[in-house]
Amino acid sequence: MHEPIPFEYRLMTKQQLAEYFGITERTIEVWMHRRYIPFIKIGQTVRFRVTSVLGYVEDKYLVPAGELQRRRKNHAKVTRGDTRPDAAESPFLHRCDAGGTPGA
Repeated sequence: MHEPIPFEYRLMTKQQLAEYFGITERTIEVWMHRRYIPFIKIGQTVRFRVTSVLGYVEDKYLVPAGELQRRRKNHAKVTRGDTRPDAAESPFLHRCDAGGTPGA
């Protein structure tokens, strides 16, 4: 008789994973496409190790005790008039004068 597979090694389908977390399969597909969660491709099928996906969900959505909402990661945007030294040196940023020509 075979021993049951430990939880940390159990593989789930997209449907099983969606049911486990109470989300849609489409959400799982979006997470896969954005490479948020690791997955295993076996032929044309996709499987997920539950503990790997749990790590992502805990990091992204778990609200620590005492906080009102989940933490958000800051995504710094370079805007017009940005005075940071690294923003001014970037070759990909151009400022436009009134005539609309870059680099003036």
